[in-house]
Amino acid sequence: MTKNKKSALCRALSADSMVLLKNEPSKGGKKALPLSKNEKIAAFGRTFYFCLKGGAGSGDVLGVMPVQPYDAMKARGVMFDEEVAAYYRDYNSARYDSELRYWNRYNREWKNSLPEAPIPEELIKNSAKHAKTAVLSIGRSSGEWIDFQNTPGSFQLTDTERELVDRVTDAFERVILVLNTCGVFDIDYLLKKPFSAILNAGMGGEQMGEALADVLLGEVTPSGKLASTWAPLCDYPTNENFYDLTIPYHEGIYVGYRYFDSFNVTPWFPFGFGLSYTDFEITPKAVTLEGSAVTVTATVKNIGNCNGREVVQLYLSEPCGMLSKAYQQLAAFQKTAVLKPQTEETVTLSFDLCNFASYNEAGAEFILERGNYWLRLGNSSRNTHVIARLSLSDEISCMKTYNRLKPQQNLSVLSADESKFYTYPDEAAEKEAAPSYIIDEAAVRTVVVARAEDNLPKSLSVENKVADFNKVINKKASLEDFVAGLSLGELADILNGVTGKTENRELHVGTMAQSIKGAAGEIWSSEKYGIPRCVNADGPTGIRLGGFIDEGSTEPPSDTELSLKMTAYPTATTIASGFDTKLAEEFGRAVADDMRICNLSGWLAPSMNIHRSPLCGRNFEYYSEDPLISGKMAAATVRGVQQNPDGTPSGYYATIKHLCANNAETHRFDSDSVVSERALREIYLRGFEIAVKESKPIAVMNSYNKVNGSYSSDSFDLNTGILRFEWGFDGCVMTDWCAKSSAFLMTNAGCDLVMPGLKNVEYKSGLADGRISLAAAQQSVVRILMVVLKTAALKKAESKEN
Repeated sequence: MTKNKKSALCRALSADSMVLLKNEPSKGGKKALPLSKNEKIAAFGRTFYFCLKGGAGSGDVLGVMPVQPYDAMKARGVMFDEEVAAYYRDYNSARYDSELRYWNRYNREWKNSLPEAPIPEELIKNSAKHAKTAVLSIGRSSGEWIDFQNTPGSFQLTDTERELVDRVTDAFERVILVLNTCGVFDIDYLLKKPFSAILNAGMGGEQMGEALADVLLGEVTPSGKLASTWAPLCDYPTNENFYDLTIPYHEGIYVGYRYFDSFNVTPWFPFGFGLSYTDFEITPKAVTLEGSAVTVTATVKNIGNCNGREVVQLYLSEPCGMLSKAYQQLAAFQKTAVLKPQTEETVTLSFDLCNFASYNEAGAEFILERGNYWLRLGNSSRNTHVIARLSLSDEISCMKTYNRLKPQQNLSVLSADESKFYTYPDEAAEKEAAPSYIIDEAAVRTVVVARAEDNLPKSLSVENKVADFNKVINKKASLEDFVAGLSLGELADILNGVTGKTENRELHVGTMAQSIKGAAGEIWSSEKYGIPRCVNADGPTGIRLGGFIDEGSTEPPSDTELSLKMTAYPTATTIASGFDTKLAEEFGRAVADDMRICNLSGWLAPSMNIHRSPLCGRNFEYYSEDPLISGKMAAATVRGVQQNPDGTPSGYYATIKHLCANNAETHRFDSDSVVSERALREIYLRGFEIAVKESKPIAVMNSYNKVNGSYSSDSFDLNTGILRFEWGFDGCVMTDWCAKSSAFLMTNAGCDLVMPGLKNVEYKSGLADGRISLAAAQQSVVRILMVVLKTAALKKAESKEN
C-alpha cells in the first residue's frame, strides 16, 4: 500500500467520523454549514493553526506533523482574514520550540490543552467588519499516565478561552465552533453561546486538516455519530473514588447511555447522535426470528438535497424481572454507502438475543427472562421507534458457567426503576401497534462451559524432543516436541520476553526492543535453535517507534528514520464515531503494511476499554462507552491486521488490550477496580469477547490494575476460566509493560508472556522449586512460539519459498 493510499484512508477515516452537533439556519434560511469558498472567514483558536492529531503516551505516532486546517482550506481557495491568521501564525511560531515542536512528547508531562492566545479585542472587532462568518477551534488532548482533572485547561475551559468565545460570538453574525478533542470535556459554557454550528472533529491524525476542510466546505457530508454520551460531569454516576486506589463501580451495568436512559437524565448530546447536511428516512421492512437469531431489514432513503451517509441503529429493550435491566442497549448497527438525493439502500441488521442475555450471579449463568423484548430502530439512542415485540413465555439459560470474578468486598450497585425510564410521547402507542413474534425457547441451545480446573495441562513428553525450530517451521516436527526438549532456563527465557539495552534511568517506551530502534519489545529469539525475531510496536493510532524525553534531559529523543515513514491515523474514539467497520478493517490492513516496512511482527493494539468516565486520560485510545461498538470496531481492525484481503494469514498479529477494567490512569499500577461480576461480563468484558470470537486475535494484553483484588495477569479465573474456556481463545496472553504481577502466579494463571522481561530470576527459581507448574510453563511457551510461527516464522518460510 502506497503512502498516498494510506493518507487517503486516514483522511476518509477522519472525515467520516466527524460529528455535526448543531447546524442552524441564518437569517436568509441557509444553514451555517457547509461554508462557501466565496465568503471571507475569520479563523480563531490556536488549534486551527496547530491541530491536535492524537493523544499522548504509547498511543501516539511520533515524528509526523498533521496537515493544518488553515493550510488545507487556504490551498482550496478559501478567503481568510489574513490579519487574524497572521496573529495566530506568529503566536504559534514564537512558541514552536518551547510548546509545539515536541508537543506532549515530554515523559508524563502531558498537556490537556494549548494555552489559548490572548488575541486583542480590537483585532476581533475589526475582523467582524470584513467577515460575517468566523470559525473558532478549541482543543483538548489527554494521555497515558495522567487523567483529566476537573480544572481550567484540563476538563474545563480557561478564562482566556471563555473570553475568546465571548468576544467572537458577540462580534460575528455566524460562528462555527470546531471541537478538536480527545473526547468529552466541559462544554456547558459553549452550549450557552449563540454558535450557528458545532462540529466535533475529534482527533483525526495526520490528515486532520484536509478532512476538516472536506467537511466544512461540504465536499464530504458529516456522517459521524457520538460513540459516547456527552453530558455534564456531575451527571455521570462514576465520579466517586475515581482517583483512589480502590475504585468501586457502584453504577453496575448502568454505564453511559444505559445510565442516562434508565434514570431519565438528559445529556447534552445522546449516544449515537450526529446530524448531516442532508436528511434521511429510515423505514423498517421485515423482522425475522429463528430461535434466538434476530434479523431486521430496513430501507434508508436520502430525502435531502446532497449526498450523504446514515448510520442505522437497532436497540433492544429487555424485560425487567428478577434482574434489573437498562432501558435499552445497542444490538446492531449498519452504515450506508454514500447515497445521492432521492436514492435508497436496504440495510440488514442481525444479532443473537443470547449475546444480550443478563448474567445471573446466583445461578452463574446468562439468562433471558420471560417477558417482552422490544426492538427499536433509529439513528441515535434518543431517536428510535419501536418496530417489533419479541415475546418469551419462559426463562432461557443461554450459558451455564462459573462465577469467576466476584468482588471480595460488599459492593452496592444501582438498580433502575422501570417506571422512571426515559420515554417519548408516542412510545406507548408504538408498542401497542408493534407486530409480535414468539421466541421458541426450545430452539435455543444452552452452552455449558467446561470447568477449567478439571482440564489443567500436563507436562509434555520428552520422547520425541526436537532441537531445531526450523523443523517446526517446515512442519516436519511438532511445536510441542520442540518445547518438550527445552531446559528450565530456556523456558524461563522465553516466558520472560526480551529487555532491550538502555542508558535511561528507567525503561520506557522506545527503549525496550533490541533489534528495531524505537519498538516496544520482542519475544526471545535464538540462532542456536533457529527461532526468528518477533518484534512488536505500540499503537493504536498507527505504528509508534520512539520514546519519550528522559528525566533530566533537555531534548527529547530524535525520531528514527522508520518512525518518519509511519502514518498517524485518527484516534480509536474518532474511528468509532464513524460506525464503519469496513473502514476500520482497511485501517488494520494499512497498519500491517507499515509493520512490513519496519520488519515488525506484532502491534500492541487495538485498545478497547470502556469509556466509563470522561475523566480517564486514556479514553482517546478506547472506542466507546458501549461494548458492542468496542468489540465490532476492534474485531474489524484485528481482521485487517491479521488477514490479507483474500482471508489468508498476513504474517502480522494484533494484541487487543487491556483486559480488563482499565478505566483510570491514576494509580494505574496498583488500583483495584471493584466491579460486580454481572457488570464485568455484560460491560467490561463483552467487547473483548466479541473481538476474540469474531476475529481471533493472536494476542491479548492484560491490564495493570487489579480486578476485585487480584492483578489481572495473576487471575486464573480471567485468563483461563473466562478467556480460554468460555470464549475459546487459543492465543498468547501477555502482561502490560513492567506490570507488578507476580511471576510465580501469572504462568499458572494462564498469562503466558511477561513484557518487556525483568522477571527472569523469578521464573528460573519458580520453575526450579515447583512454584511455577512445569506443565503450565510448557503450555505458555507453546503459545508464545505459536505467535512466532504465525508471524516471523511464516514470513521466513514464505521468503524461502519465493
